[in-house]
Amino acid sequence: MICPKCGERIPDDSVFCQECGYKLESDRKKRCEICGTYNDWDAMFCERCGQPLEDEEPETAEKGNRIQGKTIVLCGIFIAVIIGGIAGLMLWDHMQQGKKEENVKAEETVDSTPKGQEDKPEEEQTKPQEQSKPVAEEKIEEKTDYIIPESASKLLAVADIQNLSVKELNYARNEIYARRGRRFKSQELQNYFDAKSWYHGIYDPEEFDEMYSDSMLNEYEKKNADFLREQELEKDPEGYQLDE
Repeated sequence: MICPKCGERIPDDSVFCQECGYKLESDRKKRCEICGTYNDWDAMFCERCGQPLEDEEPETAEKGNRIQGKTIVLCGIFIAVIIGGIAGLMLWDHMQQGKKEENVKAEETVDSTPKGQEDKPEEEQTKPQEQSKPVAEEKIEEKTDYIIPESASKLLAVADIQNLSVKELNYARNEIYARRGRRFKSQELQNYFDAKSWYHGIYDPEEFDEMYSDSMLNEYEKKNADFLREQELEKDPEGYQLDE
């Protein structure tokens, strides 16, 4: 380090010049690479030798602060987007499950007394209603609308599917996905499920397989789908051949 007053070389950490006693200013931090004199940060030339001074350290610090600030903001935005997306998917799935449960309850609820019947005379109330089906019959029809109604609520055993054909095993496996709104590339399957009152196809096959199959299917459905596929191939090594 060079004393800016007398020009003598002194240690870099000196507070006073050992030769002339000059007090070194603490804010002179920009060091001249030629003569070693420390200058103010905003100095463009060395006050002793006139050498141009580089202005790297403040700029580097400022750039570092800006980069760090931007990184923190981007990380915050990224985390917020992920959390928002997960929350949206959970809310959407909850709403879909609620709608399906409401539809099932609406189908199961059958009023034994037709509308306006309570106002009719007692004799007319005793007349058989040809167009009204008994509650038990309605429930049986609804239950048989699925090949395996309980595939989403219990683990299937061989005894549950031993009387099903290869085709029915294939349909039963895809029934698990159809219940969750998956559409199908096979026109045969699509026509079959379109005819079901409970079916609502809202996901393309690729979209469902890549994004929703793991999150929407419960553990019973995942294991039952694999089990049905194994049983299908056990009965026919090539499996049931769907019409495209």
